[in-house]
Amino acid sequence: MLRSLVGSEMCIRDRSYSSLHKFQGNIGMFGKFCFANEGLNNLNQIKPAHVTDFLRELCECEYAKNTVQSYASSLEKMAVMLDNVCPTSTPRAETWHAAIAEVRPEINDLAAKDTETRAYADPRGLIDALDNPQMQMIASLQLDHGLRIGDATRIDTANIDGTTLTIENSKGGQDITITLTPEEVSKINALADSDGLLHVRQADYSAALQDACELSGQTWTGSHGLRHNYAQERMATLTAQGMDYNTALRTVSEEMGHHRIDITLTYLR
Repeated sequence: MLRSLVGSEMCIRDRSYSSLHKFQGNIGMFGKFCFANEGLNNLNQIKPAHVTDFLRELCECEYAKNTVQSYASSLEKMAVMLDNVCPTSTPRAETWHAAIAEVRPEINDLAAKDTETRAYADPRGLIDALDNPQMQMIASLQLDHGLRIGDATRIDTANIDGTTLTIENSKGGQDITITLTPEEVSKINALADSDGLLHVRQADYSAALQDACELSGQTWTGSHGLRHNYAQERMATLTAQGMDYNTALRTVSEEMGHHRIDITLTYLR
């Protein structure tokens, strides 16, 4: 059905061959993700959550920003086409659009183009160039504990028990725990608002980091670049302590909330 969908007159109308070819490739990859990874066997089984999971997988695998935006655009078009072929009570154009919008902050945080490494040459210098203490704290949590931007920008002090911070409902619905230093706990409590929250808009945080990159003379690779630094520094620390490479790799993968080790390997290049 995927083949007939992309070959329809509606799909090719007003499209160049190159645009059609890209569209076919994009939805073909999405179809493989749904059918092979999610166990679906019918287009009608595709839910908005599958759209979100697919785009987040691309972000996690460090696809370039423009590439992921291309996939998102193709999924918007696919939703409209499916609504015409097999309508649902609530149009996919609405529910899929909302699912895509949920991932937009993560897509916008990606580097514009593929780079040899996303790690920053001077991550501490980058953090020092931030002029906002809250932003500095969030960036430090990414660098020192490998948190995703969506987790680091929504800290609730109610989830700190001693020096253990629990991030609830991280990617894939999992809970992540990290061990803070007493100094970090004190700083987070001091920076939290009256409700005990250290929350900032992801877009504001990303913009601040981009400005800090310019001030520190570094190339912007997204906030995810700090997760790359974490992975590389953590691997170096564990192996220097005598842990064998494969055990260290599994450890770092678990700490970063990756469900596949090969994703962690992209952070170590």
